[in-house]
Amino acid sequence: MNTYSFLKRGYFHPNHCEDFLMTAKLSPEKTMAVVLDGCSMGVYSVFAAHLLGKVLRASAQSVYAQNFRNSSALTLGESLTEIMQITWSELIRIRQQLQLTRTELLTTMILAVVDEDEKQAEILIAGDGVVQVDQDFIEFDQGNKPDYLGYHLNKTFEDWRADHTQQLSVPEFRDLSISTDGILSFQNLEAKELHFPIEEAIHELLVDRSGSDSSQMLKHKAHQLERHKGLVCTDDLAIIRMIAQE
Repeated sequence: MNTYSFLKRGYFHPNHCEDFLMTAKLSPEKTMAVVLDGCSMGVYSVFAAHLLGKVLRASAQSVYAQNFRNSSALTLGESLTEIMQITWSELIRIRQQLQLTRTELLTTMILAVVDEDEKQAEILIAGDGVVQVDQDFIEFDQGNKPDYLGYHLNKTFEDWRADHTQQLSVPEFRDLSISTDGILSFQNLEAKELHFPIEEAIHELLVDRSGSDSSQMLKHKAHQLERHKGLVCTDDLAIIRMIAQE
């Protein structure tokens, strides 16, 4: 399984990239991947995305240690639940310790737990974003009112998990991408009339496999989109793409 990642500050965000991404091993064959998009209307949106990303990384390390100690590793679904349960408790602890307000913890999240050997995935979505499974494009659009995790930290994890329905089970894939909604923001800013070539950007970055021999495939593709077609992402963009080896 080859993994590619791409993080880009949007053209209309001159100061900071409010998106964040990371991957972490859960076992020799299982990997966690996450993309996050801090809420521009919140407070310190960069902080929220980075904080949740770092907490998720620590949670993944705990799950890796648990899998290492036990003879039977956690399933994908169990790993996802364990990661989120650890993350939930840690976010509540940090919020109390730093006296953070709800608006300081607003970030979207697409979290994927992937079995690279079996080419399966469990994906949890909190807020908006995009998942591409082979040729199947799935957009999670909540009408500019994303259901951020930060809205629910007054609940128990069990109550939130019972009510949260945005989750995908992928029984088999050859090509899987998770992306923030910056993938939908590509524009040609030099055209006389604004041109929104979203399908071109999606195909190039999430479908086309040319250049997959390079770990910088997505960076090269984004450069080609800008150089040859004048297309730039106007919103911040974070992509993680995993392609099974033939």
